[in-house]
Amino acid sequence: MNKTKKIKIIATIILSLVAIITIGLIVLSTKTTYHGIDFCRPSQIIVYYNSETNNVVFEQGDEYYNKIYNSIVDAYKQPILSAFLSNKLFKDVKIVKNDATAIKFDGIFISFVYDLPQAVKYKNKMYIDGGETYWYQTLIFSLSHNNKFQYNQIAIIPPENSNKYVDKYTYSIHYKMYSNFKSTYSLVNNI
Repeated sequence: MNKTKKIKIIATIILSLVAIITIGLIVLSTKTTYHGIDFCRPSQIIVYYNSETNNVVFEQGDEYYNKIYNSIVDAYKQPILSAFLSNKLFKDVKIVKNDATAIKFDGIFISFVYDLPQAVKYKNKMYIDGGETYWYQTLIFSLSHNNKFQYNQIAIIPPENSNKYVDKYTYSIHYKMYSNFKSTYSLVNNI
């Protein structure tokens, strides 16, 4: 009888440890996604190197097009445990209104260019301000080489026929999204 109790206790301890280790591995491997905008695959991806004229254009189907796109998408994912330990688990996307601002191409920027206007979406809803829906034809990501998650800016460039349009590199609203662009920065530096 005593032997049976010991076997049951040992089996319970072993099963408990296996369950704890399994849960731990799942938590370590699962990532949280910060992005709150749903951007589609663009028609083109343009990488700007310190100038609007010093750029490289990638079309759908290009090898680097997919690598850059996936790297941007992955920039909004962080392991849950890491986010929890740094108290950065629930970071929302923000839309910030600003005066018309021209992008100064000092650094590395990635532009997602669309053939057709896309609705500005914010937390799975259309962004409407003053009864007007906002649209964009270009998103421009400002890349950072640092290795930490932080709020990064994504300029929202309206279509040319929009009354919000000033210039192809000027925006009056932008996304602030919690992300880490270090791997994207390294990728485009190596291209």
